[in-house]
Amino acid sequence: GTINLANREYFKQALRTRRPVVSDPLQSSITGKPLTIIIVPVMVLGEVKAFVAGAIDLDGQQLIRALLGTDEGAGLLMLVAADGTIISHPNPDFVMRPVTQVMGGNALSPTSIRQGDGWSIGQDSRGNMAVFAAVKLKYADWTAVGSYPYQEEFSALVSVRDNAIALTVIVAFFTGGVIAALVYRFIAPIQRL
Repeated sequence: GTINLANREYFKQALRTRRPVVSDPLQSSITGKPLTIIIVPVMVLGEVKAFVAGAIDLDGQQLIRALLGTDEGAGLLMLVAADGTIISHPNPDFVMRPVTQVMGGNALSPTSIRQGDGWSIGQDSRGNMAVFAAVKLKYADWTAVGSYPYQEEFSALVSVRDNAIALTVIVAFFTGGVIAALVYRFIAPIQRL
């Protein structure tokens, strides 16, 4: 069948700006699956004569693989729209759901998602502590959000912290013993009086 795009916001924006547009995530009217549309105006002598458009499915990590060439690694990478809707996630059940519903309110602040920068420590979708970082994409109003297990990210720092605490305790006991011995030595003559 024929699909009329004239009333779609991404089409109107491409016509108005004469620039390529990446649509907000939407449900396909044909398959019902989440997708995004990329539409590019074809210019002839300064006028829009046609459009070239394509759709990208947002299921699982397909979009991440398309953008980055890989989805391998110990962490997780997802795309989030400006309104907080998950665009791409390794778990297809999370796509098109609010990030706060999936990750909890502690994972990323709404400000970080809108601004697309910053990092935080919170719980991932499995309840494990994770480090989250957000970076705004240049050509779409989306934010790439990476998460990495807290223990793996900060294991070296935790080890240094634990060693520093142990060393501080040892130095405090040693210093306390030396100070006590010196005090006793200086007080000893007074006690003989």
